[in-house]
Amino acid sequence: MKNKLIITLFASILTAMGLKAQNLPEKFEENSKYGLRINGKNVVPAIYDDVSTDFLVIAKKGNGFDLYNNKLILLDQNIKAYEYFIPMDIFQIITKKNEIKTFNNKGQQIDTSKLKIESQKDLFIKNDRALENYTITNNGVKYERKEYFGKENYPREFNYKIIKNGKDARFVNNKKSLEISSFYNPNITDYFEKTSSPDYTEETLYTPLKHTYIILKINEKYGVWDFKEQKEIITFQYKRIIPYQNYLSLEKDELSTFYPNIGIEPKYKKLEPYTGAFARFETPDGKKGWVDRRGKEYFDQ
Repeated sequence: MKNKLIITLFASILTAMGLKAQNLPEKFEENSKYGLRINGKNVVPAIYDDVSTDFLVIAKKGNGFDLYNNKLILLDQNIKAYEYFIPMDIFQIITKKNEIKTFNNKGQQIDTSKLKIESQKDLFIKNDRALENYTITNNGVKYERKEYFGKENYPREFNYKIIKNGKDARFVNNKKSLEISSFYNPNITDYFEKTSSPDYTEETLYTPLKHTYIILKINEKYGVWDFKEQKEIITFQYKRIIPYQNYLSLEKDELSTFYPNIGIEPKYKKLEPYTGAFARFETPDGKKGWVDRRGKEYFDQ
């Protein structure tokens, strides 16, 4: 887990500087169970099946989890699920009362409503490297590339075709134009060098949308077309496709789903946008719950 690597690296830096982190909880084992101690003093008895001590402490017991802060003060008991959501640098839990609680990296609870991402926003951001510009025209997609340090290795302009008779064409940012960085090296390990928008990478959001996808309508039904691959990604069978920053809401027959997180077959009567790591849903038979960004469901009890 990335958080553990960061914490380990930070601890190594402190040690190298001759400093030592104080008052941080650590787990101990006793009779094949785990407890927690601070500065060598046992604070939480060894009653747990496992313990994780990232920026909050999560302790597994049976099918549930208990949540502590770094002072080992119990914040919540018997929670149903949890997620370290790296792009927003937050920790979220689903409580036994089927509510979402959200904490920042200091262990402080924050207002979940502030995490809601509106639809129709840019997937990619501008920077000072070479930039690729894509524009939807009546004839297809026009491609232009700006120079990078005065060198031009690619065609300055190129036109990609769109399916004939396609209407209402737009990119996954819900616009007819898109500008992204063309500097990409898959061998670079620096997290911020992998993409022009480090908050929305495959590593953190589980196979996000591509900038080559176009939403359009054929015979009054919406689908998704990849203009570079010249192939259909999502068949043209949906009443509505709503783009969010890194996923699409697909609607047909009064049901909804999220692509690519949940799948292409709508199955929820109600499906709210993701609030951090989780989205609220209701099935046609009235069952409610939360679904995470990998599509795993947590039903209310």
